[in-house]
This record gives sequence, C-alpha cells and structure tokens, in this order.
Amino acid sequence: MGPGTLEAKTDPLCAVEDDMQNNETGFTFQGCSPDEIARAMAAAVMAENPDTERIKKNCRQLIINKHSHEYAAHQWRQILESIQQKKS
Repeated sequence: MGPGTLEAKTDPLCAVEDDMQNNETGFTFQGCSPDEIARAMAAAVMAENPDTERIKKNCRQLIINKHSHEYAAHQWRQILESIQQKKS
C-alpha cells in the first residue's frame, strides 16, 4: 500500500487491515486461500478499471494519513499528554 500499488483485502478472518474500502483504497475478495488470493489479484491487476489510478492514490494517502511515522508519533504524543494531564 505504501508505494501506491493496488491493494487487495481478504475477509476479516485473514487479519488484513480494516481501513481499506472496496474500489476506494483497494479491492476486496472472499476467502484467503493462495488460489483465491492469486485469482483476485490477477483480476484486479488485469481489470481495465478507469478508477485504478484514483484507487492507487487513495491507498497511498490512507497509508500516509493513518500508518506513517508522523501519524504514530502524533498518536503517541496525544496518549502521553493525556496520561500527564491525569497525573496533574
């Protein structure tokens, strides 16, 4: 997801990130067997979807917004400040 590539997501049992939305930040599919994943990835890559570039950009933005070092540092800063305020 980070380099702006297409992302595919399996069902929740496969423990793939929940932030991804079908046809917005990637593609979803059911099942998590290697054959099912291969079929879904081939379909997503081979599809002549006019929204592919938009989906790639959205996927990259999702990583920047919610999974970057800066986001993690911001979240930890808020947690630590909250703890500090409760001690005061």
